[in-house]
Amino acid sequence: MKAATPSAEKIRPYARRQAAARLDRLAYEMGRSRKSADVEAVHDLRVSIRRLASCLKAFPEFFSSAGKRKVRRRLGEIMALAGEVRDLDIAIELGRQAGLSAESELLAKLAGERTEAARRLRLVLKHSVKRGMTEKWRGRLGL
Repeated sequence: MKAATPSAEKIRPYARRQAAARLDRLAYEMGRSRKSADVEAVHDLRVSIRRLASCLKAFPEFFSSAGKRKVRRRLGEIMALAGEVRDLDIAIELGRQAGLSAESELLAKLAGERTEAARRLRLVLKHSVKRGMTEKWRGRLGL
């Protein structure tokens, strides 16, 4: 962590509260998506990841570099998996809007790919929750 200026010291409690709140929300969304990786849950998971990452980026001097790096790397892995699921959700919706029937070969293929992508995401989330990942992140970030 860099040495904080006096005005930065006034911001530190706010930055930490914001990061803690965003981490709490992420923990909730991880649990929710682990149980059901439906369209809305995956979208909300991605939003919660982006919001925590933005908070860490906005207030870098208040969190250790090593802690941020580890947290952001793992967030990136989860985001990539959630992104695969979300991309397939969008492709399926576009196919429906184009008039394809649910039984069409293309939508069936996309649905199968989505099921597999969601399975991989849920497996990683299950492992992360089981290992207490968000609590470890809380410690690494000093929250």
